Amino acid sequence: MGCREGAPTLSRSLHRDAHGVYQLATLLMELDTEDEASRLLAADALYRLGRLDDAHKTLLVALSRRPQAAPVLVRLALLQLRRGFFYDANQLVKKAIQSGDMACLQPTLDVFHHEDRQLLWRHCHARALAILRARPAGADSRTHTREAIAYLSLAIFAAGSQASESLLTRARCYAFLGQKKTAMFDFNSVLRGEPGNVQALCGRALVHLALDQLQ
Repeated sequence: MGCREGAPTLSRSLHRDAHGVYQLATLLMELDTEDEASRLLAADALYRLGRLDDAHKTLLVALSRRPQAAPVLVRLALLQLRRGFFYDANQLVKKAIQSGDMACLQPTLDVFHHEDRQLLWRHCHARALAILRARPAGADSRTHTREAIAYLSLAIFAAGSQASESLLTRARCYAFLGQKKTAMFDFNSVLRGEPGNVQALCGRALVHLALDQLQ
């Protein structure tokens, strides 16, 4: 599923008038029962209205039609974390990671409350650290590192402006893989928000050394 056109505008509307958005989404689904974007919009509106069980049911219908759709999987994972079903949430996040289709998730996450996004950030960051701690030696270490990067990328989406911890960890992963310029990008992202962050400054200095940029 691609990015939803007009998603930022719809996200703002959800914050202002979730009931109105739900009525509109319901009408659109009546006109076209195959309209997946309207179904997701209805689920988001139900979430904003506090009707978590109804949002969950709506998302299950969407998932039955597109079992590997990352926007549906991540929404369900957030709801399961909110409801305390951590095993189910972990399986959903794992499927979303494996789908490799996370480029358009920021508008999805913007709909959710800050405390729920923090649940997702903590879950994904902790999972990435566990993968890195269990990382074997040899060629498999690169595979594990790439898997950790995928979890960290989702954690960064969820954390928004408070993503420095995950950005630092992801930068080190990129450096381990030899992707020095990408690592530099993450270190710089941290420094834009925290100019005095010592770990980011040291990390960036080491990357400059590795690139033979001594000055």
